[in-house]
Amino acid sequence: MKVVAVSSDRTHDLRRRVLRAGEANPTLDWPGDHEPTTTHFAAIADGNVIGVSTWLLVDGRVQLRGMATDPDEAGRGVGSALLEAGIEHARRIGATDVWANARVTALGFYRKHGFVISGPEFVTGATGLPHRLATFDLA
Repeated sequence: MKVVAVSSDRTHDLRRRVLRAGEANPTLDWPGDHEPTTTHFAAIADGNVIGVSTWLLVDGRVQLRGMATDPDEAGRGVGSALLEAGIEHARRIGATDVWANARVTALGFYRKHGFVISGPEFVTGATGLPHRLATFDLA
């Protein structure tokens, strides 16, 4: 498996299947996807995209969003590899921290990778699922 920067359209299949499953016509091209300060990463194995994440630099901070792993690849380090690549990218561009609206079901994963979970639980309109703020300090 290798993690590489990709165009936003390479994220769409997993965004649809994993993050927007059940939606009839989900919007897969998200605000900020085409900004020059946005980077999309894909984990590739045997020519197939098995994981994706999107990293947006805004006001010195990087927002992680659209993190998804092919369900057949869960538990095999795909998400960890994407986080490592994204955090290294955030450091390289001089960000102060990384933050994400993390699904409650993924909080253990983020904690395991050094993220601090804070704030109250909230539901996003896009997913209807509970989330909390996850932050990783790059200092």
